[in-house]
Amino acid sequence: MIDRMGAWPRRRVLAGMVGATAAVLGAPAILRAAPSGTPVKVGGTLSLTGFLAQTAVIHKIASEIMVEEINGRNGFLGRPVEYVLLDDQSKPDVARSLYEKLITVDKVDLVQGPYATAPILAAMGVAQRYGKVIIQSSMGIPKLQTYDRAFPATPFGPEPDKTYPNVLLDMMAAMPTPPKTIVVLTSKFPSAQFMAQGMRDQAEKRGVKVLLYLEYESGNRDFGAIAARVKEAILISFGWARWVWRAIRSWSRCASSTTRPRTASTSIRRRARSHCRPTATRSCARPSSSPTSLS
Repeated sequence: MIDRMGAWPRRRVLAGMVGATAAVLGAPAILRAAPSGTPVKVGGTLSLTGFLAQTAVIHKIASEIMVEEINGRNGFLGRPVEYVLLDDQSKPDVARSLYEKLITVDKVDLVQGPYATAPILAAMGVAQRYGKVIIQSSMGIPKLQTYDRAFPATPFGPEPDKTYPNVLLDMMAAMPTPPKTIVVLTSKFPSAQFMAQGMRDQAEKRGVKVLLYLEYESGNRDFGAIAARVKEAILISFGWARWVWRAIRSWSRCASSTTRPRTASTSIRRRARSHCRPTATRSCARPSSSPTSLS
């Protein structure tokens, strides 16, 4: 087991990486020569297949563009960059095995994290065991990153369960007619679930009612039942509003009829109307039933 830090402080690691990159990218074009020598191997996995593939492919494209740009600028410290990419199939246990291979068999120089929280945690454990620096860009639960040589490149800060929801809630509040109710749907994938729970909490703090909070299995492709639950929640919400409005209207009519002076002509007209149409009893009592609530 390699010591977590040893004589290589975290700040020195970061400063060295930033300095080297700045030196490469900041050099005038005329001074840059084509990279040569032994390639610098940067290894990592992405979910090229499985339920995370649609998003992971964006990371793949971005990584390939970056490698192309670095090699077009004299490489990394004059050496070409070689990108070793493996498919973790959207499975953390597969990612763990592949990072073992990248470090021990492929002998990569730098380790790039995979996509999404669960695979990142699996890869981070391997990097820590071998004392490797690892950079990741999509860990949705930053507080779980405890390895000193793991560096985040995420855009949402240390509390995405607060920052992301409030960006959306700010946008809603800026609308001409701000929504007063929302439905929160999320997969049970750790980071998505974490941020969705944050959305529910932040919405309630800001006075936006959450009609339905629903979690579904990661990788789910059939949203028919989920859509039905959403429809049911909305209908119940509108049904409750109609029920309250009708109750208020009924009570107001009762109040007006009890305060209005009764006269002989009023009684005569009421009796005449009762003979001209079927008898209908209108109750002014408070409705005894309440709207159905979600289980």
